[in-house]
Amino acid sequence: MQSTQNQTFSGTTVVLDDKHFLNCRFEKCLLLYGGGDFAWNNCQFAECSISLIGPAERTAKFLGHWGILKQGEPLKPIAEPSQTIN
Repeated sequence: MQSTQNQTFSGTTVVLDDKHFLNCRFEKCLLLYGGGDFAWNNCQFAECSISLIGPAERTAKFLGHWGILKQGEPLKPIAEPSQTIN
């Protein structure tokens, strides 16, 4: 897994798969997740959006068919955008 530390990402697209982020800040980023391993510790997120791609997108569609995840509904973060997620 590739490690990235103490970096600020602003207004860019970041692929999360196979990456470990430590002490990073994400501002107005598009976070892409395809179903691979990832980790983040002590990171901050502000005004970011999430998009599922590849296997993760197919899993979301599968769950949508069962009514577990509503299709077309935007993914919402667990924490407020200004909070730190560990």
